[in-house]
Amino acid sequence: MCRTFLLLAISSLLLTSCGVAECIDGAIPRSTSAVGSHRAEIRYGEQAPFAISFSCERYYDAQCSERGNSWRTRQSGTTDEPTMASYLTVQDPDLGRIEIPRPRCIDTVNLHPADFGFVQVNSVPYRLVSYQGTSFKYKRAALNIPGRPDHPGPEVVEISYRFYWNSKETRPHG
Repeated sequence: MCRTFLLLAISSLLLTSCGVAECIDGAIPRSTSAVGSHRAEIRYGEQAPFAISFSCERYYDAQCSERGNSWRTRQSGTTDEPTMASYLTVQDPDLGRIEIPRPRCIDTVNLHPADFGFVQVNSVPYRLVSYQGTSFKYKRAALNIPGRPDHPGPEVVEISYRFYWNSKETRPHG
């Protein structure tokens, strides 16, 4: 009896303190479940609208770590980290290649269907400083990496576009 209790107590300590419980939990297969389908569309100048449709799913993120395991959301059919952004890309005759982030599946669950906070112009990051109507003003983002100069490119760019989320025009939050 005492031996069984001792074995149980030691096992309990090991399972809860070393992440073993998370690894055992992560080994249990769980099915994904569909969350919904979405369509993101960008209308830029006189160009034909560019749209992407995607579906989202909930999956069990078994990290086998002290952080623990949890249900998360990602694009269906991928193994991508749910926080990774993908972009809708348009070509501007003056600025070049503009990449506007499309909503991530995790944003759709948290009811934030668009994040206009950052864009990339020719792979240079810019952050939103103001907007009015369909005109968005972005300022070049400083990387602040010691020994590495900031990105080249204009200090401020103004981009005019319309963004549609599930057929409804969407604006920045706040």
